[in-house]
Amino acid sequence: MVTEQQQVRVPVSHEEVRLEREPITDANADDAPSIRTEFIEADGGAAAASCRAGERSGMVVSTIATSNGMFHLLVAGEIDISTVDDLKAALTHAITADAATAVVADLARLTFCDSSGIAALDKAYHQASKRGVTFRVRNVQPPVRRVLEITGVLARLLGQ
Repeated sequence: MVTEQQQVRVPVSHEEVRLEREPITDANADDAPSIRTEFIEADGGAAAASCRAGERSGMVVSTIATSNGMFHLLVAGEIDISTVDDLKAALTHAITADAATAVVADLARLTFCDSSGIAALDKAYHQASKRGVTFRVRNVQPPVRRVLEITGVLARLLGQ
């Protein structure tokens, strides 16, 4: 048996991200993301609500509620740590509405979804199931579809 010692240099890099939270004050309110909510009455007596996340946030969620308990969420842009709270709020509002029977998240205009978005969608599925509300996603585009497939939640969110 022969033993040999070698010294090998291995390049190492280190990246760090720091998130600093700053309270919204009168002085910085114009720089903060905003949420605008509108409630409108649709034709035929079907109630419709629209909730849009602030334009600066990188994601917009529009919610349409019909009189038969269906909630359609149209999600556009990118879901990441800075926008996921708006998505969670819209999903929770739809799922916990008194008359909710089904919630459909249309992801046709969603271009990116990180782990916080995946967790929010998965939590919404389980929250809806506990309340007896059907939760589905549809029109999932290839980049987001791949992430949902890899993490194992796509089939469940599609109802398969």
